[in-house]
Amino acid sequence: RHLVEEKRIDELQARHRQLRAQDAGKAADIAIWDVSGIEAAGAWDPVAALVLCGPGRVRDLFVEGRQVVRDGQLATIELPRYIEDQHRLAARLMG
Repeated sequence: RHLVEEKRIDELQARHRQLRAQDAGKAADIAIWDVSGIEAAGAWDPVAALVLCGPGRVRDLFVEGRQVVRDGQLATIELPRYIEDQHRLAARLMG
């Protein structure tokens, strides 16, 4: 099952690259979820798992052809820096 899902992901990513190459300038978004975990266990197919099991986090996300989430992490910002800033601000609020 895992190999089938990986093949589907590879096919979707290849199709996404092909569409971007053919239609330069058009907006294209694609989201990829990992449905191999316990939250999707028992689902009869990956689409059913997405609809019925409610995936927690997107694995990879492309917005207008630009990858903004990679392996479940934001790829467009320095997340550790923002977390550090948030901790500092929260500590300041607490006095």
